[in-house]
Amino acid sequence: FFFQAEDGIRDAQESRGLGDVYKRQYQRRVHGEEYIGNSYYEGEFCMGLKSGQGIMKWVDGSMYDGQWKNDQFNGHGVYYFTNKNSYEGEWKDGLMHGQGTFCWSNGCKYI
Repeated sequence: FFFQAEDGIRDAQESRGLGDVYKRQYQRRVHGEEYIGNSYYEGEFCMGLKSGQGIMKWVDGSMYDGQWKNDQFNGHGVYYFTNKNSYEGEWKDGLMHGQGTFCWSNGCKYI
């Protein structure tokens, strides 16, 4: 399967003048649900991992609604803590990364 991509293995012999072409395995994205103990995920999966848009709800009441990649928060999302605080912004490899807003339950914000 050939297509243009930002990452992968470049295959110059197959480009046929269409720009950089990469040979990669086709990865199908599907929507589904997953129960992990008493926690619950609903959203997209790719190759069996949470990838794409999804919502995860933990048994303690915390919740993440946003983008995933390889079972980790990646991209834009909102995490709601059990104490009613929240963080909305960018994530990378499961950690807050880049711009975002942290809101405390008393109404104070850090941007």
